[in-house]
Amino acid sequence: MQDIFKSIITEIFNEYFKPFKWKKQGQNFRYISTDGLCKIINFQKSKWNTQDEVTFYINYGIYIEPNDALENKLFHEYDCQFRNRTTHLNGVYTLNRETDIQSFKKEIIIALKDATEYFKLVNTKEEFVKSLLNGEAQKHTGDIVMHYSTCKLLYDLGYYKEIYDYVKSKGGKYFDSLTTLIEQKMMNTSV
Repeated sequence: MQDIFKSIITEIFNEYFKPFKWKKQGQNFRYISTDGLCKIINFQKSKWNTQDEVTFYINYGIYIEPNDALENKLFHEYDCQFRNRTTHLNGVYTLNRETDIQSFKKEIIIALKDATEYFKLVNTKEEFVKSLLNGEAQKHTGDIVMHYSTCKLLYDLGYYKEIYDYVKSKGGKYFDSLTTLIEQKMMNTSV
């Protein structure tokens, strides 16, 4: 079943992603644009898989860094500022000896199309930043998007005024230190 699983994701990659300049590494499909906007699809296998059955999940995300020239070209889905998991078929995909391979492949393609709907809304790094700032990104996931790391990234990108009220309202050790940085930055730029 492991070989069939690998074959299915390779076929899907070659047909639907490779023509659009995505790269495949193991169970990850990555797209890196020239402006530093990065997208990833990750096939996460269950640790309970056997020789006769493979269960997996499909995770996806969007990742940026402060500079357009990417330092972490092998970023993972869990590194992303925006993360989600497909929900088609309840988000759990199981491949075993009874599976109709062609039907199964079609279901995975449907799940990937659903997953990439948000990807279609965000084609540049600037669009992604706007989506983070205006709350649009949060509407497409159940995970918290504006956590400390994302806020710190936005600060590093120069959006400190836009995140100030949010960061100040969060409180806590890390957000308080970021609030102080923002206030210092605003005082220095107003002089």
